[in-house]
Amino acid sequence: MTTVIRPSIVRIGGVPGPSGGSGPPGAGAYTTLLADYTVPTALQNVTVNVASTAWLAVGGLVYIATAGYYAVVTIVDPTHVTLQNAGYGGNATVGTIIAHPQGVMAAGAQGPSGTASGLPLIPSTPGFYILDVVSGPIGSWVNPTLDMIGAALSITSFAGAQTVECGATITNPSFTAAYSSLPTSSTVTNTDAVDSPHNLTTPFTGVTLSGSFSKSTVNATTTFTLTAVAATTKTAAVNFTWEARSFGGIGTAGATSSTASGNNATLVGATGTLTGPLSASVIGQSFGPYSPTAQKIYLQVPHTSTPHTFKDQNGFGFVMNAPTTFNFTNQLGAVISMDLYESNILLSTPFTVSVST
Repeated sequence: MTTVIRPSIVRIGGVPGPSGGSGPPGAGAYTTLLADYTVPTALQNVTVNVASTAWLAVGGLVYIATAGYYAVVTIVDPTHVTLQNAGYGGNATVGTIIAHPQGVMAAGAQGPSGTASGLPLIPSTPGFYILDVVSGPIGSWVNPTLDMIGAALSITSFAGAQTVECGATITNPSFTAAYSSLPTSSTVTNTDAVDSPHNLTTPFTGVTLSGSFSKSTVNATTTFTLTAVAATTKTAAVNFTWEARSFGGIGTAGATSSTASGNNATLVGATGTLTGPLSASVIGQSFGPYSPTAQKIYLQVPHTSTPHTFKDQNGFGFVMNAPTTFNFTNQLGAVISMDLYESNILLSTPFTVSVST
């Protein structure tokens, strides 16, 4: 038998040599301007002359003293670089001459805006102050009021509103008031200037005015305002409102108008009596149910330049003749322009009629 031994290569390592010497110092991330330049508009470019561009990189950001932040667009040559005005707040304004030899150094991108912090300067005038943080994100030092250091004054109720029929007279009306704390004074004024202003007496919770209030115009109002004064001034208001009655009912055909009979209206030119409540607006108001027997359904409402439309209890349109407009003198002597609507046919079926528009 023959044995074949493969040749082998054996490498014998040498002893490690000494450490190499330190490399040359790297270029600093800093240079200076060698010439003046003019600040361009935000996001516009300018080529500047610097001592060295060796450390710059395209896309990097630099800060130029007195000029602000710029992005590196193009490295032109070893001493010229094209920069773009980053437009950061605090950058020098357009057209400013930046004189050399201002420093140019590496910078980071501007972070997002933060919220205001810190306290405003303490007033120089001696006194007692508190920090009012309601007036702004930082606040301001103010002289405290009772509302700030204690429970604020509020008017918790002011009662006495009334709604009456046009032509009614309200005589010597009374009002009541309540507060969260005792005010130093309270006054009631009104838009008719009757016994106005009227100063309340402590505890300022009730008042009766001397005089009369009356109006004949539909939906006319008189406003009464309570003004309470403490460390701050608070107000509350109520109204007197004069409304017209809107009437509905059944009758024979051919009515042309009506006359007042107490809270009701008696048809003229036909037989029938209409009834109805006070209302500020008839839109959405329902009349009935009515049970005519070969009769017409009538609605009498304050006049409008555009006629109303109607629907029945099932939501179907309810047809009325074109309205007849006339001056209605109510039970209190107020003259009101009203529209009298009459169903277009005689009816013998129960209906509830609503005003759609």
